[in-house]
Order: sequence, then structure tokens, then C-alpha cells
Amino acid sequence: MHPEIEFDIVIGNPPYGDILNQNEEMFTAPYLTGSVNDVSAPFVERQLQLTAEHGYFGNVTTLRLIYQSSLEEFHDLLRSTLAPARVACFGMWGRVGVFENALVRVALLSGQKNTNTQGAIHTSDFTVFNRDNRQHRFENLEYSPVDGLILRDRISGDGSGGPLLPKIGGDMKRDILLQLKDYSHTIFEDKYEQDPTGEDEYPVWRREGAGYWINPMMEELYEAREVEPVYFDSELEQKTAFLVLNSSLYYVYWMTYGNQHHHNWTQLSAFPWPNESVVEEYEDEIIELADTLWYRMKDGFSGSSFRMTALRPIVDDVDVLMGELYDLTDEQVEYTQRYLTDLGEGSARAGSGDEDLTYNPIVAETD
Repeated sequence: MHPEIEFDIVIGNPPYGDILNQNEEMFTAPYLTGSVNDVSAPFVERQLQLTAEHGYFGNVTTLRLIYQSSLEEFHDLLRSTLAPARVACFGMWGRVGVFENALVRVALLSGQKNTNTQGAIHTSDFTVFNRDNRQHRFENLEYSPVDGLILRDRISGDGSGGPLLPKIGGDMKRDILLQLKDYSHTIFEDKYEQDPTGEDEYPVWRREGAGYWINPMMEELYEAREVEPVYFDSELEQKTAFLVLNSSLYYVYWMTYGNQHHHNWTQLSAFPWPNESVVEEYEDEIIELADTLWYRMKDGFSGSSFRMTALRPIVDDVDVLMGELYDLTDEQVEYTQRYLTDLGEGSARAGSGDEDLTYNPIVAETD
């Protein structure tokens, strides 16, 4: 299916979603992306066909084309057509997004067509903004190549999980992901069971829905379909997992491979487990910090939600611990601590200012 006419510049804003009926699907079936259950994929493919060799392509479309794991053929199409394909990735903060009247997560696809070389996909961070810093965010996007950091059974693994493209951005985040990749010889899946063993059980409850906090639980404070436990072999492993999942490092990872809403099993199971000798070295701090955080989380629990913004000082201490467990630099730890804290006091992952609790660090003062 090739056009009789080509254009030096092609710009589009295709429809999106699984909106075609059976009869309409006959028209998209001949496309390489015809099996993709989002109509935007064959629209993008057709526009790429209409773009002349060495011409320029740009599309405003759904970010689902990037974060959904079943779209490998679409990603291969981008690689084979654009050199490189750049993807600016935008999320939402409350009711603030790229479009004023449409609450959608947006991908801005762009690149120069070059079918004579194998291209690459470069992505921005999962960019979230408020009305005050929107323009600054748009004007200061950074991109990094995704190759070597795609998530399957682990970061850069070759298992059956995923594949999930990372939303990266600048060098700082890329270096953090590379560090996590180096720790991926042991992953969370190696440490937990999803079914109780009948022996001593040390559960952590995973919540499928997430926003600005992952909020795992060490007790089942409420019952819901999306709340499920995983079981660890010891109290130390349980509390290590609880702190890791509450950390800003894990949140950065989750935003990198997620859709800003679902905390799925692929993300949880693939996260690297820290070095056992370092976990044992910090055993006392891990247990005390986990107990402190969980006590404070329960104290602020209501219905099915936790009041986390006031706990920011404890989370900052958890982040210092993550620096030790994963051998991060001070600058990398600070990057994770600042992540999505500039959308307003008490908003996103920022603390609540004067309402923050008084807290004496458990880990930071021992360094």
C-alpha cells in the first residue's frame, strides 16, 4: 500500500481508541498495524507512507501507542521509518493536560523519514505540569534512546513480559535506569510468592491503582478487587519490599514504564532487588523505618486512601536508604526526591509545608 503522491512535511492529529466496528476494521486490516486495537496506529502508518524520504513527520496522538505493551509492531514501524523517532510524553495533573478540554495522555511523535537505516526511538520523561510551569516544560524537553532499557521480565531482559518502552528524558534519569539495570540479576519476582505457603507469611499488599503514591500496605486495611498480597520469606524481606515500593526511586521507575494509573504485575515483578549484603547491613534501619512509616500511614488512612504529603520527611529518609541499597549518587537520590514536587505545596509528591510531621531521620543521620 504505497501512495502515488508524497509530501515533504506531514502533520496530523489522528483519532484514537478502540472505536472501529467489524466492518470498519476491514479497511485497516491491510496495514502492518492493522491488528493494533487503537485506530491511531494505522493512521500514523498511513501518514508515514505519505511522507517523502528525508521529509519531516509530526503527530499529536495518544500516549497509549508508547506505554501499551502489545504494540511492539508499531514501535518497529517507527524504528524502520524515522531516524530517530522522537516521542514527547505528556501526562496529566488533575485536570491540566496538553489540551484544555480533553483529559488524555498525549504523545508528540516527530522525526525525519529515513528508510535506508535502522532508526531508534528517543523519549522524553513522562512530563506533568501545572498552568504556571507548562511553557517551561514544553520548551525544555530532553530525550534519550530507549534501546537497552526496554522492560520485559527485567530491565533489558529477554523474557515474555512487556515489552514496555521507557519514558526517559535527560541523562540523570537514564543513568538511574542504567544503575537499576545493573542490579537486575535478582528481581522482586525472585523474592515473593503470590499464593500463601502455609508457613510463616510476611505479606505486602499491592494496590493496582496508583497516582502520586504507590501506597503498598503491610496489613490489609480494606478489601477490594485491585488489592492483592505477595508473600515474602522473612520480616526483613517484607519490610525491605515495603520501603522500596514506597520510595521515590520506585515511583520514578513506575512513571518510566507505566501509564500514570495502573501498577501492574510486570512493573512490580521486574524491579531489581537490592544486594543482600547491603540489606543485612541496614537491617535495623530497615525494620525501624518500615515500622515508623507504616504506623504513620495507618494513622492517616481514611476509606481507601492515605494522607502521604505530610509524610514527605519520612519518604525522604526512605530515599536516602535507597541510595545505599542501590549505590546511587547523592545527586541521583536528590533527583528522585524532587520528582514531581514542583506542582504546588501539598500537590503531587510535594510535602504539605507547615503541616509536615516532625521527624528525626533514622537513616540519614547514620551516613
